[in-house]
Amino acid sequence: MKRPPSKSSKANTKTHAPASNTGNSSALDRLKLRWNGWGQTGHPNPLPDGAPQWNLLREALGLTTLPATPAKKLADCVLPLNQLPAAAKHGLEEIVGTDNVHVSDFERSFHARGQSYH
Repeated sequence: MKRPPSKSSKANTKTHAPASNTGNSSALDRLKLRWNGWGQTGHPNPLPDGAPQWNLLREALGLTTLPATPAKKLADCVLPLNQLPAAAKHGLEEIVGTDNVHVSDFERSFHARGQSYH
């Protein structure tokens, strides 16, 4: 089944543009955001080692110590190859505009499993 051609990619591109490309001066630069958690890369960890919240969490879980789980750098992660079929990618590009469909390792990792840890 064929879909009718999209109306205007340009109109859709403006509607669905990433925050860093909207011209909004308060928008965040996506490249400065953590790929594996919330916040910007240059900002300090709001819960550093020794913060009282860690003791509360440890006690609530009934543990004597919490395991060390340092964040990995994206460069140290091995990602599977992109499996999005070319036809699906093309269809998405028709809907939201080519500039809004990204399949780079950064973008894929940025959205994988949510922003679950710092």
